[in-house]
Amino acid sequence: MSAVDKILQRLEGVKTTPSGWTARCPAHDDRKPSLSIKKGDDGRVLVHCHAGCTPDSVVARLGLTLADLQPEQRGEWTPYGRAAATYDYVDERGVLLFQVCRTETKQFPCRRPDPGAKSGWKWSLTGARRVLYRLPRVLDAVREGEAVFIVEGERDVHAIEQAGGVATCNPGGAGQWRDEYSEMLRGAARVVVVADKDKAGRDHVQGIRASLNGKVDELLCVEARTGKDAADHLAAGHGLDEFVAGPVGPLTGEAGGDESRNLGWPDPVDEAALHGLAGDFVRLIEPQSEADPVALLAQFLVAFGNVVGRGPHFRAEADRHMLVLFATLVGASSKGRKGSSWSHVFRLFAQVDEEWANKALADGLVSGEGLIWAVRDEAEKLKRLPKKEREKRGNEYETVIEDPGVKDKRLFVIEAEFARILRVLGREGNTLSAVMRSAWDHGNLRSMSKKDPGKATGAHISVITHVTKSELVRYLDKTEAGNGFGNRFLWFCTRRSKCLPDGGEVPEEDLLGLGLAVSEAVEFARTVGEIVRDDEARSLWHQVYPTLSEGKPGLLGAMLGRAEAQVMRLACLYALLDRSKVIGHVHLKAALALWEYSERSARYIFGSALGDKAADRILGALKDSPDGLTRTELRQLFSGHVSKPEIDAALTLLLELGIVHSETVRTDGRPAEKWFALEAARKAQEAPEAPPSRPSDAFRAFRASAPEPEPGDSDALDARAPGSDDDDPDGEVEVLL
Repeated sequence: MSAVDKILQRLEGVKTTPSGWTARCPAHDDRKPSLSIKKGDDGRVLVHCHAGCTPDSVVARLGLTLADLQPEQRGEWTPYGRAAATYDYVDERGVLLFQVCRTETKQFPCRRPDPGAKSGWKWSLTGARRVLYRLPRVLDAVREGEAVFIVEGERDVHAIEQAGGVATCNPGGAGQWRDEYSEMLRGAARVVVVADKDKAGRDHVQGIRASLNGKVDELLCVEARTGKDAADHLAAGHGLDEFVAGPVGPLTGEAGGDESRNLGWPDPVDEAALHGLAGDFVRLIEPQSEADPVALLAQFLVAFGNVVGRGPHFRAEADRHMLVLFATLVGASSKGRKGSSWSHVFRLFAQVDEEWANKALADGLVSGEGLIWAVRDEAEKLKRLPKKEREKRGNEYETVIEDPGVKDKRLFVIEAEFARILRVLGREGNTLSAVMRSAWDHGNLRSMSKKDPGKATGAHISVITHVTKSELVRYLDKTEAGNGFGNRFLWFCTRRSKCLPDGGEVPEEDLLGLGLAVSEAVEFARTVGEIVRDDEARSLWHQVYPTLSEGKPGLLGAMLGRAEAQVMRLACLYALLDRSKVIGHVHLKAALALWEYSERSARYIFGSALGDKAADRILGALKDSPDGLTRTELRQLFSGHVSKPEIDAALTLLLELGIVHSETVRTDGRPAEKWFALEAARKAQEAPEAPPSRPSDAFRAFRASAPEPEPGDSDALDARAPGSDDDDPDGEVEVLL
């Protein structure tokens, strides 16, 4: 239907005139036709009310908008009808290779540029190089360690991009995947293949899975939670982290299994972590909130540790550990409901300590100097006395207070954009990383800046940050991983626990009652000094300490390098919430349970990466090349995007880890240096990797010594969102002609 027909059929009293039409204006009580309608030279519909009504008011009364006055846009001609959409397939440099056209009748003819043709196009892909859709962005994601979604059609690609992800598809739709497409994804940290819910779509995923196996670090096969494909899933309000496991199953060959295991998402936190008032808080809020229970629990503990201040502590040899925690909630940008979980925590602690709620909260970390300023010491300076005073006192100067400083050294930082902080850390001369490390260690902060030599002693700084997995992998520099910045954080994967369209409401009287109990725990904690373990907890600690203190390789090991201190700080908090000066078995058990979830989260986030993207890429290529690779072949892996010194540094790292070696081999010309992955590394690549959600050795140790749960106890708190088994086989199937 044309635009003018759309207008005329809605009007009353329409009459034809030499220049167009007249009708009664719907925007006012028009007894005599006063609305003129005609077509403009550019095809637009022109409406004019001689009584003064505006065009937008006229079309609004017709249930239309001004956009409906625009001429109908007809797509380009194709052999199968007018094109409704056109998708450009380009090479690594962005040069157009060919186009896929989507017609109004859902056909998908292809064309490639042909300067010799009259139209400039050849309706054939013969001779054209086949590539993945959005190839430059996909290659960037592979280099940066971001997840890449593979979907069946370009419409799904655009839907995932609008949700903040990186996606691609192959030309031709289902059944047309080629091995060369897999080579474009080689070395990717994580690939998620989203199957359409029909036989063709599921067969398509089987082919992709077989082709990609061994070429990427993590390969997941999923389906839409609602609807048929990725676009339907996102249109229903689900996030990129809420796809459900597809029928293909995990690469390890396990049959079945729940959604969390197949997607790599860590298993729910063990019930042991929900001990005492912290567990009471989670159980009170969780039914009335979409927030992840782990987000509620973690932020409750971090806030409690900050509110109680610097009095309670434990000692590890000569080090005095205050109960400050840094925690990062990792999820989708909004679907993890990270912010809503903090709102509940803040509401509780605002009634516990109103002064803390009004003065201690901050955000917007930019520099170390800025962080010091927020908890700065009193500053003095020497002031020269007037002449008479000098003669009277016999002194030339006196000490005066220049800045009274900050008396309350408690600071609770909520940083909703942790990626921004990670980018700031990479700037030359920025001191934020060093100052934050000192804040976690002992709280005595100093800036050596000549321009702003700030100082703060006895600072008590706790930090909560929010980030997505892709941002974290992209921006956490190997320097910050290596210098201990990352392992001062607890990592928690969080996502929406349920869908509550109308929200929930926590009973005020229940929250007040819990607030009184937490207030009593806070007052008690402020009277406590050193905290120690009782005999039962000490016995358990001796069992788990060797595993906790044992280093792990790669980036994961760098992120978990302070396991002992983190567990003890958590155990102290659980004890204080029970108004105990002594850590008991149940408190250490709760701390280990929460640490176990944090470790599983870190495994999901960082995987087997080494912390050096070039080294990860080289190792993957060597594992797939039993005959080895020369330095020239290694350089070709990066298409000129990585310098020779960076490749040399990556090879040095791999040598130091003992997972590669080099040999000098004879050739027809000069001898060549070839690099090989060691047999153990190749076997590790071929062997099924243990699911990241399995308990660690430390957690298994305490479980073995723990008493059997009482009948009726829950094994775990399930944080998964309720799923839908909707399997709609109907709908559009894209077929390339």
